[in-house]
Amino acid sequence: MVAAAAPILVATAIGAAGCGSGAATPSTSESPASTEKTAVKRAGGEAGSKLRAQVVNFGREGSRGELEDATVVVRAYFRAQADEDWAEACSLLARWLRSTARQIASGVGMKGCAAGAETMASASAGTESTLVDSRSLRRRGKRTFVIYTNEEGNLMAMLMRPEGGEWKIAGSGPNFLGATP
Repeated sequence: MVAAAAPILVATAIGAAGCGSGAATPSTSESPASTEKTAVKRAGGEAGSKLRAQVVNFGREGSRGELEDATVVVRAYFRAQADEDWAEACSLLARWLRSTARQIASGVGMKGCAAGAETMASASAGTESTLVDSRSLRRRGKRTFVIYTNEEGNLMAMLMRPEGGEWKIAGSGPNFLGATP
């Protein structure tokens, strides 16, 4: 029964994570760029165009300092996933997403945020490079998007949230906004 419920729990958590918000400061230094890949969500066609317009025009533009700080966290998160350092990846998640990761792990007979972070990453479709060329930080309240271009030239957005003076990842993975104009 646990095995049958796990995919539903993971899908529900990933869907909810895509709608959340978040931010954090990394506990590790920024690592060099690589071509390793991690999970990415893609929305194509009209849905992708609408998502792009919504994210690019979301809230207000953040400061350059906010963008730089948040980008360090996005890179650290992708690096942790590429290195399969699930404890580090978990440390970069927003509080509510860490709780969700623990619930996911419990649903598949495992324990802890790191196990849940690994399960969430393995349930996501596609891959994302650890290369991040940040373009913009859009913010309304605590909900924040870091908009960046990946090594394939695609415009991406990662949902983030400020917590305790640090940026945290608030989505299960980046959202595809389209090819860079």
